[in-house]
Amino acid sequence: KQWYQRSVRANYLSMTATQNLAQALGGGPPPPSSDDIPIEHLDYDYIKKCDNGKELEKILRLLRSGKEGKWPGLEKCCEDKLTEVNPKSRLLRVATTLLKPGALDEETRKNVDQDITDWLNNMNERDNSLKKSKNLTSASVPGVRQSGSVDSNKQSKQPEAQKQANPDRINSYDYRAWDRYNPDEECAKIDDATKPKETHKPAPKTAPKTSVNPEALSDEASKERASEMEKNKGNEAFKSGDFQESINYYTNSIDIFPTTATYNNRGLAKIRLERYFKAIKDFDWVLEREPDNVKALLRRADAREKIGQMKEAHADLQRSVIVDENNKRAKQLLEEFSERNKKLLAKGGKRMKIVETSSDEEEEEKNKTPSVQTKISEPASPTKIPCSRPPESVKPS
Repeated sequence: KQWYQRSVRANYLSMTATQNLAQALGGGPPPPSSDDIPIEHLDYDYIKKCDNGKELEKILRLLRSGKEGKWPGLEKCCEDKLTEVNPKSRLLRVATTLLKPGALDEETRKNVDQDITDWLNNMNERDNSLKKSKNLTSASVPGVRQSGSVDSNKQSKQPEAQKQANPDRINSYDYRAWDRYNPDEECAKIDDATKPKETHKPAPKTAPKTSVNPEALSDEASKERASEMEKNKGNEAFKSGDFQESINYYTNSIDIFPTTATYNNRGLAKIRLERYFKAIKDFDWVLEREPDNVKALLRRADAREKIGQMKEAHADLQRSVIVDENNKRAKQLLEEFSERNKKLLAKGGKRMKIVETSSDEEEEEKNKTPSVQTKISEPASPTKIPCSRPPESVKPS
């Protein structure tokens, strides 16, 4: 009796496994039972009104399984509706057999054979050309992983050289040495060793002359292009922090074709080098042609504040706010300036005595003309000038 029960159970399991395999090969899960789908759904009207692709697939699997009988018309109606709702459904795929060479006609078979032959010939030609090029360059190219003869002396000398190169290296098994190891000290040593030494390069006495001859440029368009190129070089030098170099390029651009943007940028570079009087001249040139240039007004106000011209700086800031009422930066700078210099502005904006020293590139002018000084009367009672704000963090236009 036990043997009979075991044999029946084994037959049932084998049949179930065979059915599952057949369903897997046919595609999709096994067909749903009639309990999952109500009998009212197996109707023409319901199928035609149904727009759910998943439910239509379940109904089609049930109809194809034959559990509820064979209904070719209903099955065809369900397939048409599923094609309308989800044309990419797996149940709508039709299995096709692969074509063999004998199934093709003679002309098609010849075309296929010719394409394969041409491809093989092309690959053989490429292979031969690669072999030839490899033979030409094999003398200068080392072997893969130093294949070939190996010098035993080099192998024996290599560990010694490594030990000499790293005398302080700690072995992985030396636990006492690792206990005494301080990673912070080693990192500090590495930082000190890799820290670049500060080298002060002398500023060039003469500006690098541009390779473009302004006289050789006939039309205005070519002059503008050449001037724009020099101005872009000055912008790159300004971004890298080389302000003197940027001034040189801006000067070359002005010599070719002067523009307000170039004068504006050169004035900003001069502020970075604390050449405030010369920067103000550049901004004056810009404002003579564009009185409402907000950038020039803000930068001139910065330069004037540095040399103690508080009243003029305050007027420039007020003018920038009037010109552009929506400029938040101008309003903020005006508020900060008024807060810093409240006492000084109330006394009429007295100025300090400022002396601007000439740079290396102006030594020749220094011999001809005296250094620029402003004779300014100091107030009766000493007044401390508050520290000026840091340079405006702006980029050249």
